[in-house]
Amino acid sequence: LWAESWADFQKQDVSGECFSQIDFPIRIRDPQSIAQPFIDCQVTAEFELVQDKSSANAMRVEGFCDSLDGSIYRVRFMPMQPGEYRYTIRIQHGQRFAEQKGKCTIA
Repeated sequence: LWAESWADFQKQDVSGECFSQIDFPIRIRDPQSIAQPFIDCQVTAEFELVQDKSSANAMRVEGFCDSLDGSIYRVRFMPMQPGEYRYTIRIQHGQRFAEQKGKCTIA
């Protein structure tokens, strides 16, 4: 069930530097609907360096709940080389999910 309105992604296109952490926060509009926020939601992200067409260069990152009430989830990414990355972040709770695609430009 596509239900984008239950999760708000805070960033889309970002820039940063190699070996510097980039945060991607996700705000949950109705955190009371998640009984156990630390285990009931799955947050995953995939980052792919655009210049490298090899699918072996895609990096999968797990996200996590970053608030006691379940209102904030977060993905942290630390790029290892410069370039442009495309990413997809997905949060899922039961049958509902939300997804965001964007890009990171890394110097």
